[in-house]
Formats: sequence, structure tokens, C-alpha cells
Amino acid sequence: MFLSDKLPVRKEILNKYRLPRRAINPRACSEISSIIMESIVSYHDLKDVVSHGLGLSHQVLHIHAGLAIYLVCQIALGNRRASGIALASVFAVQTVNELLDLSFHGVFWSADTFQDYVATLMWPSILYVVGRLRRQMWRAETMRRKRMRKTFALLHAGPLSRAIATS
Repeated sequence: MFLSDKLPVRKEILNKYRLPRRAINPRACSEISSIIMESIVSYHDLKDVVSHGLGLSHQVLHIHAGLAIYLVCQIALGNRRASGIALASVFAVQTVNELLDLSFHGVFWSADTFQDYVATLMWPSILYVVGRLRRQMWRAETMRRKRMRKTFALLHAGPLSRAIATS
């Protein structure tokens, strides 16, 4: 027998959140926890509406959401490429999403969580790596051009060029 069996717990809360009676803490039935639970349920309903409305699976939504968050952060930060802050923000938003999933379902599914992280972070990570590589290549090319200019300037400013110019 559970403590929650002795205390009055509203059946509509149990049915609405699809939780077994033993999973609900009797003290957690306050107004604040009800608002939080309502928000979590609304968030999951929104995810389902978007998924069914667009005809996309949840995995494809993770891919699009990760890419959209990365690009919005890039634009907001004013970075052209390879922003670690944008990649970290995608990771943070995905972590919040998984925590909301955990509190909605009440169960941690490691395989599903791992797939969600991979789907969400795949393209932003690829864009980050490509941006870093391009930045390194650009810096190497810039340094090579500076060395070439310096070498060219030294060749033309040498004593031989001065002797030719004076004669």
C-alpha cells in the first residue's frame, strides 16, 4: 500500500499525465507543480502536432531543430562560421528537451536519448568542424601570402635593385 493511496489525489491528474498512482508525490500536487506539468504536456503536444502536421518523424524534427538552432545562434552572435557557443547552445537545448522527455515519460530510454542527441547534433557538429578547418586553411593561406609579399619586397628592395635603379 502506497502513501498516495491514503491521501486524496485527483484522478484527472493521474489520467491526464498518464502516470501510475504510485509515481505521484502527494506533496507535488500543488499549483506550481500542476503548472509545470501542464507546460511539459503542452510541449509534448506541440511536438506531436508539428510532427503530424508536417508529416515528419521525431528524428527528422531533431535534425531540423538542431540545424535551425545552430543557424539562429550563428546569426544572433554575428559569427560567419565555426561558433562553439552556437554548438554548445544546440547541446543545451537538446539536453533540456531530453529532461522534458524524462519528466513526461518518467522513464529514461538510453537508446532513444542517444539517437536524439546524434540526430540533433550531427549537422551542427559537421558545420562546426568544416568551419574550423576552413578558418585554419584561410589563416595558413593568409600567412603564406604575407611571407610571399615580404620575400618579394626584400628581393626588390635589395642592393642589386638599387644599383640598377641608379644607373
